[in-house]
Amino acid sequence: MVFNADTSIFDRATKVAQGDSRFLGLCLHQEANHENEFTDEELVFVCAPLAFGACAEDLRSLAENLGPLLHGYQQDKGDAEREITCLYDEPLRRIDIRLLPLDGVAELHRPKILWEKEGALRAEIGKHRDPNPVLDLQWMEDRFWIWMHGAAEALRAGAVFEALHQMSCLRTRILAPLLLKSHAKPASGLKAIEQTDSESLSSLRATVPLYDAKSCEISLREAAKLYVGLRESLAPDDLVRHQRAEMAVMRNLHAVSDELSPAP
Repeated sequence: MVFNADTSIFDRATKVAQGDSRFLGLCLHQEANHENEFTDEELVFVCAPLAFGACAEDLRSLAENLGPLLHGYQQDKGDAEREITCLYDEPLRRIDIRLLPLDGVAELHRPKILWEKEGALRAEIGKHRDPNPVLDLQWMEDRFWIWMHGAAEALRAGAVFEALHQMSCLRTRILAPLLLKSHAKPASGLKAIEQTDSESLSSLRATVPLYDAKSCEISLREAAKLYVGLRESLAPDDLVRHQRAEMAVMRNLHAVSDELSPAP
């Protein structure tokens, strides 16, 4: 198939959605704070409830009709969602094509609506969307110290790559969202981190270690320090702090530090 180079994939997707009665809308889903930049794109086709199965069967064909597809692999995300990750040419770019039923639209973070039939998407989002979603600090407190312990034990076992992975989870799932929240920014994704102040950036950078066990141990201490500070500044009155776990994990981290330090 030959594609007009002057027509963007978004324009072609819009025409496809408008011309297929099974679709109720099309939106662009991106990380927070990047609504105006077409990076990490996810094109979401919203299907009428009874048409979802048929649309899912045609997913690859749909992707092929949007542009010069070099390669794509399909992901089965359950009964209520389908996705194909695509690499397009001219220009070379990755775009995820996702199918959702109408009642799944409210789960998207600030989608940019490219087209909708009779206001269907806005109406659905309006029924479910909390305009001021609350960050779940209890979820974070319930996990932080266990994840910290896992990273420390990986260092004790000499599994530095595993420790680096655990620390990345701490940063992306807990520390970065808390840091963004503390600056009144949507607590999603990492791209807005650089929009925070230099002191906050410095604190987060300190949690990024080298490929070195001692460097990881020092960064884990910094992660704990940053987390506790953010937790105390943002915690709701009913937050249950796991203080015994916190103390035990930090004692163990000190022990790991002693084991990693060369003997005098």
